[in-house]
Amino acid sequence: MSISTELHALITSLTAVTALIGTSPMRLYPQNYGQNPVYPLITYHVVDGMDTYAHSGFSGLVNTRIQLTLRSRVYLQNETLKRAVQDGLRAYVGGTIDRIFCQDMGTDYVELTQVHLWHLDLLIAHREI
Repeated sequence: MSISTELHALITSLTAVTALIGTSPMRLYPQNYGQNPVYPLITYHVVDGMDTYAHSGFSGLVNTRIQLTLRSRVYLQNETLKRAVQDGLRAYVGGTIDRIFCQDMGTDYVELTQVHLWHLDLLIAHREI
């Protein structure tokens, strides 16, 4: 299973998140979303990754940086979504994932679409199978 697939499955298992982004259809998209979106929604994409090596060679661990972008028309709703995502990811260990760190985060506002954004840069250490 790819790290993107595993992260997607993890986020969809968080009931506090799915209560906000829905389940049918779920508003969790890889990289981009379609026209006329319904908010709030989450997009994600892999930024980069780096293999981890030991003296004996490849350790089997990979550090992958993934950016989540949370979008909502209401700032406080986006804050609630950010907290639900962070709470769900902070203590997670399972599947091929060893740990998830939120390395950076920031807000933005797109005047043209009147949408509030939270960007969360995650560093995910996981095992390659």
